Amino acid sequence: MPEAISKTTTEPVIAAIATALGGAIAVIRVSGADAVAVAQRLWQGKPALARLPPRVLTLGRVGDAAGQPMDRVLVVCFPAGASYTGEPMVEFQAHGGAAGARAILAALYAAGARPAAPGEFTRRAFLNGRLDLTQAEAVADLIAANSRLALRQAELSLEGGFGAGVRTLWQAVTDLAAEVEARLDFPEEPLAVTPAAELAATAGRLAATGRAQAERRQWGDLLRHGAHVVLAGPPNAGKSSLLNTILGRDRALVTPVPGTTRDTLEELVEIRGLPVWLVDTAGLRQTDEPVERAGIDRTRAHIAAANLTVWIMDAGQPLAGQWPDLDPGQELRPFLPVINKSDLGVPPLAANWPFSRPLVAVSALTGAGLDELEQAIVTALGAAAGGAAGHDLPAPNARQSELLARAAAALEDAATGLAAEHWETAAISLGEAANALGQILGLTHSPDLLDTIFSRFCIGK
Repeated sequence: MPEAISKTTTEPVIAAIATALGGAIAVIRVSGADAVAVAQRLWQGKPALARLPPRVLTLGRVGDAAGQPMDRVLVVCFPAGASYTGEPMVEFQAHGGAAGARAILAALYAAGARPAAPGEFTRRAFLNGRLDLTQAEAVADLIAANSRLALRQAELSLEGGFGAGVRTLWQAVTDLAAEVEARLDFPEEPLAVTPAAELAATAGRLAATGRAQAERRQWGDLLRHGAHVVLAGPPNAGKSSLLNTILGRDRALVTPVPGTTRDTLEELVEIRGLPVWLVDTAGLRQTDEPVERAGIDRTRAHIAAANLTVWIMDAGQPLAGQWPDLDPGQELRPFLPVINKSDLGVPPLAANWPFSRPLVAVSALTGAGLDELEQAIVTALGAAAGGAAGHDLPAPNARQSELLARAAAALEDAATGLAAEHWETAAISLGEAANALGQILGLTHSPDLLDTIFSRFCIGK
């Protein structure tokens, strides 16, 4: 006997195309208390949708309000509590033509559904307890992922890895707050209480945990948006040739004439699973030529804003005259020295070598050293962004990081109050920390917050 598709919500039925138009298949998704009844008005197969076995594809036809066939489709029904949204759901898998998919969608609207808003299916999944808010946000990250590491991070969060850690922290803060509240509510009772110093130490440890996770935001930003890596150095060191070698195609113009590159070129490439925007720049030198000088000004601006500067030098020239002017003990943000044209031989390092990082030798001509360069780039970016400790630790987004930092600050205040046995102020601080962590998970939320989060989703997800 098929499972009954029950009603768990009074939300109106929504419908949307859940796949990109023009592919082999178009998936039209319908969700809501009366999703089966609405979809049945199009269904021309037997038996009726309500009698189909759940989560099993069935072949049939759909037609418009006049009964005219529109397409031959596969249909699958999901019962309430066992669907993506937690509501009764129906999905039609139609042929991928845009006209046919839009005709089915229009027929669903005529049958009583309304257009789904961006992210509304996932929003309903959150509101119905199918996902916590960290998992809901991970859905958008999964769709937007443009590298293997970004995809892995999103998968870990969607599996609940990030949310589980936050929930553990929230529970610990809640337990600590309960003990403090007991002291306030029953000051004269002979309770078995934990010493104040121990409570303060616990709050301090929880603060450190929250702070460490908040500081991984930069790694998360790199994964979501890509790292900006600038290829800089003197003219004719082979910056453009190296860009072409890494990309595996001729993107930048290469000539033996110094100053060929006048403007910057940016290309997105995946390096060891990390999305990287490689920026080829004009060679830095003294010049009176106005166009080249404008290009050099842009180079300096890109270096100032880069996540990593790869400074490229020519193995065929003395190294001493090729490095930038650096203040003693300082570098331009993360800085990776590279010597190109290593097929000509690598000259010895000068005694006044200014870089703290070791030299990476590479040949854009032969490809020698390319693996070592890519690993050095990822290692330098990871160390700078707090990702070197392990890529299997989900990194927070901006909203989550801000709330983690807020919780950590409140816990630090609580630790100070507990150490001094100022129970009232400690209780307030612990409440603030619990509230901030609860907002990450969606335990407390507002419609405006949900509007902001789900507005960046595509329609149909």
